[in-house]
Amino acid sequence: SWDDFYDVYPNTQGILSLSALIFNTAGTEALFAARLQCGQHCGYRDIVFMRKVNDAWTMIMKDALP
Repeated sequence: SWDDFYDVYPNTQGILSLSALIFNTAGTEALFAARLQCGQHCGYRDIVFMRKVNDAWTMIMKDALP
């Protein structure tokens, strides 16, 4: 149960899972899914699109998945 999880890991916000990364052929854009599980009434699933700008990864778009 989530109560047991938080008893063992009291300083956490839940479990974050990331999908495999998909890159464009130039390696300058990336797409992945992120999921946070934190209980029965808490959490999210997002699709994230990032682009490398001036050698730094920048989030271009983040949208909720159903």
